[in-house]
This record gives sequence, structure tokens and C-alpha cells, in this order.
Amino acid sequence: MNPLQLAPRLLSRYRPTLILPHPFPGLTLIHRMALARELLQRHEEFSVEHQGLRIAACFGPGMLGLQDGPEYRAHLQLGREVVQRSDCQRLGSFLDREANAIIDQATAHKATLNLVGDYLDPLCLRYLEHYFGIPDPGHGVLLRWYRMTSHYIFNVYITNGPSIELPAQRAGNRLLSHVTEIIRRRSESNNLEGEDVMSRLLRLRQTKYPELTHAELAQRLITLSSGGVDPRSGQRVRAALAQGVIGRRQSGRRQSRPHRDR
Repeated sequence: MNPLQLAPRLLSRYRPTLILPHPFPGLTLIHRMALARELLQRHEEFSVEHQGLRIAACFGPGMLGLQDGPEYRAHLQLGREVVQRSDCQRLGSFLDREANAIIDQATAHKATLNLVGDYLDPLCLRYLEHYFGIPDPGHGVLLRWYRMTSHYIFNVYITNGPSIELPAQRAGNRLLSHVTEIIRRRSESNNLEGEDVMSRLLRLRQTKYPELTHAELAQRLITLSSGGVDPRSGQRVRAALAQGVIGRRQSGRRQSRPHRDR
């Protein structure tokens, strides 16, 4: 058995809780599901306050950094109104068409396909613009903003320091400014048509949430969209492999092979 597969089983049996040494002081790993569930119910002892502070430093208060309560439920209700289950089929069809178009374009003049740079990044950018209404300012900078902030916010084992905090906070501030400016322009031009999430938010503000500012709408949109942007290229490559995108090829062309750039 692969050691990476064996280790969790051994830890679950002999060390259900493991306190990690330096450089992860104070971090404890839980290896039994029953114990993890029990701990997650102890809301007074375990909270999202830590990541909430990081989220606020990047782009203001967000649902993923709030404890259960009236404010959290208000954020959750708004999210449920603009992200709908019926979107899945339409979005899936769009992504399938775009994925094939990207592969065709990327392999038209070369034999190999760079899974991250040629395929996954362009597809992610098209997804953000099509479904959430957030276009890239240029050169893929939108993904860099998402990755830097997500890595900082959700990787709680990272030791804080200016080399990590400041770039991530600057990226979050720029992401918030970018989305806020798009919302401002669309509001002033009364461009509220469309079935992207931004359009739905703008229409809901007119009819139900007039108190929400441009920046508050942007904060909510960033929270909703960040779940669909995986900051780890390696995981996205493995997902692409699992979906069989490497096996696709045009008639008469050499099969595309993975080429890692990160």
C-alpha cells in the first residue's frame, strides 16, 4: 500500500489526535470522523474567527468568516437567491463547449497542451465572466488575485508574516476595487439584464436590498465566486486528468500531453 494511503489509517487507529510540532505550533490534526463531528458542534470553542479576520483584511466581511447568526443568515439567504440549482445544467453545457474550444485552439499549432496555462486558467476565466459577470482585467491577473487571497485565508497552517499577509491583502483590495467598479458602471448604465450572478444581485438590490452599497455587493459576489476558483494548480491538473481532457485530440493530430508549469 502507498505510504500516503497507509498513514491516515495508522493515525486514525493509534493517534486520533496529533499535535504538530514546529513549524506548525498549536495545530492539531483530527483523524476520526466521529471526533471531528463532535468538535465541530462546540461552537463556543471552535469558530471561523481566525479566517474571518483574514477575509476582512482582504475585502471586508464575508459569509465564510461569520459565525451562525442573523448576519450570516442574511448573507446565506442572498446567496441562495442568486445562485440557483437550475444553473448547473446550463453552466455545465457552457463549460463543455468552452473546454473543447480551448483545447482546439491550444493544440491547433502545437503538439503539447499545457494543462494549466493553456487549458485550466483560460477555462476558469471564462467561467468567472460568464457565470459571475467578473471579467479579467488582462493577462490572467484576476486568477492571481483569487489565488493569493484564497491561499492566505484558508491555509490556516501558514505562519503569518509580512511576506504572506501584505501581498494577499493588496490582492484582495484590488479584487474588491475591480468588482466594485464593474458594479458601479453597470448600475449607472442600468445594465441589469442577463442571468449571470452579478445581474441577479443588481436586480435584487433594486427590489429587495436597496441598502446594499456597490462595495457590499462586490464583497458578496467575491465570496460566492471564490468557491469555484481552486488556487492550487496541482489539484486542478489532477481534476482535469480525472475528466479525461488529456485524451481528447483532433483527427490527424498528435495526442496532447500534460506539461506542468507550476
